[in-house]
Amino acid sequence: MARISFAELEAVAVVAKQGGFRAAARERGVLSPGLSHAIAALEERLGVRLFNRTTRNVVLTAAGEQFVETISPARAAPACQAGESTTGNFPGMTNLWHWMYRADYYSTTPD
Repeated sequence: MARISFAELEAVAVVAKQGGFRAAARERGVLSPGLSHAIAALEERLGVRLFNRTTRNVVLTAAGEQFVETISPARAAPACQAGESTTGNFPGMTNLWHWMYRADYYSTTPD
């Protein structure tokens, strides 16, 4: 099964909150091209676009809105906030597993 890291969850959430890669990268202390490429790679693994990109801003797609809503409980889990890996359960865990299995499906299924 494909894994989605906490860093990827956090990156998606921050870009969604900031509405752009430059501001999100500043908040996270990383370079915006790297952040953009990381999210594009996640989108490819998931088989779905999370953001619509223009030259001026970034807006969540419907799937992106659903993804951000799904990951909110994961980001709020105390172990996740401390940067620890957790195998426990928290609200929304089933939905997060759905996204991880979706990533696995698209990474192994030809177009």
